[in-house]
Amino acid sequence: MDMKTDLSALFMPRQPPMDIHEAETLMCDWNDDLEAMESFVLEGKRFVRLPDNEVGLFYNNECYVFLCRYWVPGEPEEGENEEEVPDDYKCTVYFWQGRNASNMGWLTFTFSLQKKLEAKFGDKLEVQRTHQQQENLKFMSHFKRRFVIKNGSRSKGTVSTCGEAELFQLRSNGSIIATRCIQIGVTASALNSCFW
Repeated sequence: MDMKTDLSALFMPRQPPMDIHEAETLMCDWNDDLEAMESFVLEGKRFVRLPDNEVGLFYNNECYVFLCRYWVPGEPEEGENEEEVPDDYKCTVYFWQGRNASNMGWLTFTFSLQKKLEAKFGDKLEVQRTHQQQENLKFMSHFKRRFVIKNGSRSKGTVSTCGEAELFQLRSNGSIIATRCIQIGVTASALNSCFW
């Protein structure tokens, strides 16, 4: 069997990075349309509400769910006045899966929480599954450049050990919206990592 692979994408020039003004405008637009965001994390076999002080802090062994409600302007039909048309909304559920998280989180979501949300919101609901470091820009804009990914689990991460060193690397790809702070191993070679 002869298999052919198209490698042309590897040799195409990179997209130019988004300038800061354009990125900030885009973040403002997306956050202006966001009416509310509820955050959940998988604990055991169920999703529980994420404390407000942990929104934007992710662990790579965990799965998170973010229910975002967006404002959608009503569209007037022929002969209707724009002021008379009621505004509408749509909901997007972002399921975030850490790099080391089990797929059981996704299965738990699809067979429990997703069913409840579909019953409540019907056709106004959209589900987007995203993996660590593959997040789309609209999702990341809701964290206002506070996106930290730590190693391990919440249960182990909530107890801070005095004197235990942690190293983080700031990463971005093409836009300030996609800025992430990611925990890396504590090794001497990681200290001047930009010179690797």
